[in-house]
Amino acid sequence: MQEQTFSVATFEGIEEQEQIIEGSLSYQDALTLATKLWESQNHFGVEIIDDDPNNMESIVWIKSKKS
Repeated sequence: MQEQTFSVATFEGIEEQEQIIEGSLSYQDALTLATKLWESQNHFGVEIIDDDPNNMESIVWIKSKKS
């Protein structure tokens, strides 16, 4: 059985494309990285994305500033 992996991405606005920061992480490692990125306040938003290409709702965690 293959372990589920996740990517962490940042984005700079609601209409902006996300930038993948790191992929193939466990959920806990992805959450730790995403939390650090969010707390840095250097990005409009941060998200954790399920690496499974068959997941129709791939964003599993997201934080963003109010526009």
